[in-house]
Amino acid sequence: MRVKLPIPSGDVGFVQEAWARSLKPWKGPPHRHAELELNLVCSGHAVYLVRSRQPKGRQQSLGSNRINIAADNILWLFPSQEHMLVECSSDFHMLIAVFRPALVDSVRQMDRQLNPLGSQSGSSSPARIVTKAVRAQLQPLMSSLTTGGTVDHATTAVERDWGMRWLLASAWRAYEAASDAPVMADVHPAVERAAFLLRDDPGQFDLALLARRAGVSPAWLSRLFQRQLGMSVTEFRNRQRISRYLAAHRSGKGQTLTAAAFAAGFNSYPQFYRVFRSFTGLSPVEYDSQNRTSYV
Repeated sequence: MRVKLPIPSGDVGFVQEAWARSLKPWKGPPHRHAELELNLVCSGHAVYLVRSRQPKGRQQSLGSNRINIAADNILWLFPSQEHMLVECSSDFHMLIAVFRPALVDSVRQMDRQLNPLGSQSGSSSPARIVTKAVRAQLQPLMSSLTTGGTVDHATTAVERDWGMRWLLASAWRAYEAASDAPVMADVHPAVERAAFLLRDDPGQFDLALLARRAGVSPAWLSRLFQRQLGMSVTEFRNRQRISRYLAAHRSGKGQTLTAAAFAAGFNSYPQFYRVFRSFTGLSPVEYDSQNRTSYV
């Protein structure tokens, strides 16, 4: 699904912080966007499902990779490269920067050594491990460019513009200099298809229908899904349901717990209550009370 990122008019991009508390994976279906995206992992760990980049003009999917990222990892997501966060630890924290295509082109023209920013092939890992010293340099720069950043004064539009350029060049050079890559594994197209279907609508598919849509047997899909994504189909489905519940309940539309649970794909409130408590250790009311202002 192609999404339009909320970049303010006139800005060349933006930086934001992303935290995870308990069970709150990234909201929304697998997505892609026109902007180049940089992720700097500060703590914790997470698993991404990232579709391989397609040569220009090619329509057929090249499959997906499962990428395990952790502290001191840099992950680049290239324009129109579909991706989704499968799971993350409760202490996961990263900084995300997105850059408009015009900014990327401008920086590449200023420094030809940065040309790979626009032509990175899908054969190499989009994630690499940098040193703690490198993260210590990039993290304050990114934090200063966030809305309400950590610097002592608010950045001006000109400062943000050149700060984003400096960040883009610095982060890419750090990535290029890093030799080690996080664990990355190919994901079978049937597993990818099942995961994307469940992320799009976790309430619609039982295992039999999911396997039929993926073109494999239920038993085979169940075994391979567990092996490649590190969790069962049921657990993955429930994670997506909980994520949708949290998004629906906090949407500001005044939904009741029950309405939000049904909207998330649960078939009954008792089922929702049981799953929610098994994952969080709290009832929905208790969890909501403790996390009123906590967002991913």
